[in-house]
Amino acid sequence: MGWGYAGMGWGMGLVMLLAVVGFWLVVVLVVRALFSARPPQRRPLDALATLEHRYARGEIDRDEFIRMRRDLLGDQSAK
Repeated sequence: MGWGYAGMGWGMGLVMLLAVVGFWLVVVLVVRALFSARPPQRRPLDALATLEHRYARGEIDRDEFIRMRRDLLGDQSAK
């Protein structure tokens, strides 16, 4: 007799306390991870890729494409 906690002793009480604290720690970390996670952002196409798509769709002609491409790439020698 005299063991307390139905023969489990103080060690078992400490283990149960650590288990409860650990459980709540995991719950808090999971909730925090779920709500702080940002959805993946799509990277916008860079200007040159957009220009190439416009040319491929026929929105601009060849001369416009070449002129705009030179402007984007900074090719001043061709002017």
